[in-house]
Amino acid sequence: MAQTLFTRLEAAGIPVEPARRPIREIDRDVFQMDIPRDGGERLRVWPGAVDNALDVLSTDAGLRQAVLRIVEPRRAYIDRVRVREGRVTREQMEAFVQESGGRVLRPRGSSWLVERWTDPAERRFLIGYDEDHLFAAQIAGGDSVREAHEALKPDEIRRAERAGLTPIVRQGEWFFVPLSRDAEGRLRGWIALTRYALERRRTLPFEGNPHWPEELVRMPAGLDPATREPLQHYFVRGRIRHLEHATISFDRWRQAVINAAVRRRSWAARGLYWID
Repeated sequence: MAQTLFTRLEAAGIPVEPARRPIREIDRDVFQMDIPRDGGERLRVWPGAVDNALDVLSTDAGLRQAVLRIVEPRRAYIDRVRVREGRVTREQMEAFVQESGGRVLRPRGSSWLVERWTDPAERRFLIGYDEDHLFAAQIAGGDSVREAHEALKPDEIRRAERAGLTPIVRQGEWFFVPLSRDAEGRLRGWIALTRYALERRRTLPFEGNPHWPEELVRMPAGLDPATREPLQHYFVRGRIRHLEHATISFDRWRQAVINAAVRRRSWAARGLYWID
């Protein structure tokens, strides 16, 4: 099964490497995947236990992309959460782990040992090339590469398309949407009335390589209905640079909307967290 997976990915133009050992030393049975940047980019895969089901649902050789499906049984494993700086109390670590799922065991050196469990639910990943670099993103659904692309569109993008707010430009995981006349008026009013609303040399918030807009504005967008935490809308103008994507530029304000890829802190339980 794994050999067929590697063969199909390579036929689609996606360089793939069977890992010689687990990518993270957590448990040999856990599926893991990453994209090493040293010695040439390639998708590195550790299939894990023999009862893990891995298969390629579809490929697109023109785009050099594929949809990968993984199903593995629920099993416990021990993860290490490294503390980069400062002292972290057990209470702080338990709050962090509660958010991502798991049970704090004990400290070990500059790390904490945490018991986690693999997710028995089916996961799907869109993998392959975006411009000249490999990426992998967990998606909510879709059998074909085209369906996976649709699954990555958040609701804001679908609404913008229905409203005729085009062209919508994408750079990596961010979509940039033209503003309606009313939305642009509200934004200009916010800038005029809010001190320090216009930010320079700031990045769009994200865990991967940063996107650097020439001009950035954040506007309050109410509370998250699930977490009750404040939400923000992001607006950009001018050049937007990224390490792995072509620079784009807008002479008028656009709203920046991140894609709908599945993101979770306990990435090892699902094979990866996010790769861009």
